[in-house]
Amino acid sequence: AEGWETFGNPRFVFNRKGLYCANLALHRAAEEMRDGVVVFVDEWGRLESQRKGIHPGAVMVAKALGKGGVAVFLCRDDKIVEVVDLVEGNASRVFQIEAGDAEALMRIIRGCSKL
Repeated sequence: AEGWETFGNPRFVFNRKGLYCANLALHRAAEEMRDGVVVFVDEWGRLESQRKGIHPGAVMVAKALGKGGVAVFLCRDDKIVEVVDLVEGNASRVFQIEAGDAEALMRIIRGCSKL
């Protein structure tokens, strides 16, 4: 249907307006990045590996990490190296935590807010 895209994989469809809005939200978050700000990027996946989907917004957030704040990139195990490569050089530290370990995530966020 109009406004939807498969990006070559008919198992999944994505709403173009939704991706536009997500990228806009990430762009705005990147502009506001500073100490005390936490941005969740959900999720870095196959589309983003192909520079599609929320790739533009996620890149903006990664580049903005030099201003402070915390970015939490959710991804599958096979995408971790890509995400680390994306944020390295911009983030002061990079952590990897297992899915579902909310306590570890909160400890990291609290610790980063004290920097």
